[in-house]
Amino acid sequence: MFPGKKYFTDLVDFAGDDPGIEKGIVYSEGSKNSKGDLLKHVFAVLEWQPKQIIAVDDRIKNLHSFAETISNMHPTIEFIGLHYHGADFVVTGDIAEEDFVNMVLGFIKQMKG
Repeated sequence: MFPGKKYFTDLVDFAGDDPGIEKGIVYSEGSKNSKGDLLKHVFAVLEWQPKQIIAVDDRIKNLHSFAETISNMHPTIEFIGLHYHGADFVVTGDIAEEDFVNMVLGFIKQMKG
């Protein structure tokens, strides 16, 4: 089914972390790579072709990047892109860049276990 935990070390994300795939969930916390480029790596490690891909992202450009890559590489895959707007409504106070980076990295480490 899905490969074990795989990191894509040639794609460096925010704060030097590597994007990857685990249990069918693809994660990438930065904006240094297009989501389409990330998806190309996912296709390379999958040993089968999914019938459908569902992507949730807060940036519409990322959903377009997914859709373009799928259309070019595997046009028979159904793509459903969900544009998440929840973050648009979160009101936060000012936060120092270093504090923000530490908060995000802590969250990522927690998610990776």
